[in-house]
Amino acid sequence: MKPCSMPFSPPGSTSTEVTGPAFPYGVPLVYELDDDLNRLRHYYLE
Repeated sequence: MKPCSMPFSPPGSTSTEVTGPAFPYGVPLVYELDDDLNRLRHYYLE
């Protein structure tokens, strides 16, 4: 199983626009998916 990451761009921004460093403000939520993209389990990273 591989972790899945989905890119996100805020509305009105472009992929080449850099506004500064990004610091996480929350605890990442991880979803594990099977080969058909069905959710197997999810958990928060500590």
